Amino acid sequence: MAKLAIFLLFLLHCFLFISGIAKQDSIAQSATIQNAKQVVEASFSETISTAQAANSFASKTSPADPGVKDCIEQVSSAVDEFNDSIKELGFLGGSDQQCNDDCHLSNIQTYVSAALTYSSDCTDGLDDELKKQKSSTLVTIRAKYGDLEDAVKNSLSLFCQQFGKCK
Repeated sequence: MAKLAIFLLFLLHCFLFISGIAKQDSIAQSATIQNAKQVVEASFSETISTAQAANSFASKTSPADPGVKDCIEQVSSAVDEFNDSIKELGFLGGSDQQCNDDCHLSNIQTYVSAALTYSSDCTDGLDDELKKQKSSTLVTIRAKYGDLEDAVKNSLSLFCQQFGKCK
């Protein structure tokens, strides 16, 4: 359901942009920022759900495994980064005197990049564990965290695309 909502928001954004409704005057820019914020926030929220589901599965099936414990901690930190990113999205278009929109966008990029580092460290650690021991449970956990890593990459890519940031 959430994936459908993300897809529909993205299509709406594309339609508005292609049809010329989103012109470059200040009102249209504000609407474009709002649409971009909604699309990116939906992506971030979906990634948080994916992370929480992966952590829940891992903690139920293999809570004593040291690699899994590390992943749970790292992914919890990634969730914190995404929550901070969503808060930062809320400041866009506001009148913050200490941090303008470019500052907020930079903060979001930093947070999501950190989340990607956490998720990559998790999957790298599980790859090392799988070299030592092959278990179907660990393979399944690695797949779930791999899906999460892909979701984080997609969220970062979508953010960069929507706001023209990231180099």
